[in-house]
Amino acid sequence: MKLGILIPFRANVYPEAVVSWFNMVGSLMRMPGVECRYYFVLQAHVHTARTALLRDALSNEVDWMLWLDDDAVPPPDIFSLLLAHADKADVIAPWFTAKNGDSVTYERGEDKGPNLPRIQGGRYVGGTGFHCVLMSPAAGREVTKLTDNTPFNAPMSDGSCTGEDVWFFMHLALTGMRVWQDCDIHVGHIGTKIV
Repeated sequence: MKLGILIPFRANVYPEAVVSWFNMVGSLMRMPGVECRYYFVLQAHVHTARTALLRDALSNEVDWMLWLDDDAVPPPDIFSLLLAHADKADVIAPWFTAKNGDSVTYERGEDKGPNLPRIQGGRYVGGTGFHCVLMSPAAGREVTKLTDNTPFNAPMSDGSCTGEDVWFFMHLALTGMRVWQDCDIHVGHIGTKIV
């Protein structure tokens, strides 16, 4: 299995995040049959970086893409924990929050809807942030096709913008693909109340 690990670096490299990534890579190296490819884009606008990372990973025919933000602190076994839900959806996410501690999980992909609280166990959701997400190549290809090769660009008809993650999940919902969230898996976010 070929796993792409995709990280858009905005500005800083956080030591806490790097330590967690090394632990994750160590865990991945012990998984038989998993070949990792690492994709990075430095100091680009996040929608440009995510689009470039997705294009590179798809051109290398990865089987799964694990997206991490540069301030994500995942558990070492994040890939196996998320992959355990691969039969449920094309996008699988753990629980994480925005830096202010607020939920970034929402009910409907088409229009975002209200943010959802953390629960025990898992559920289907409309979308989350892209702080830590496991995505199938099919999801990336379908959203890329549906958005005319702009899977993370978020222009709105009235001239306003939405987040690149909301834009992606809005279009994922139109494909009929689903998002599964396991709220028992927590990924830290450097700078939040809980890391």
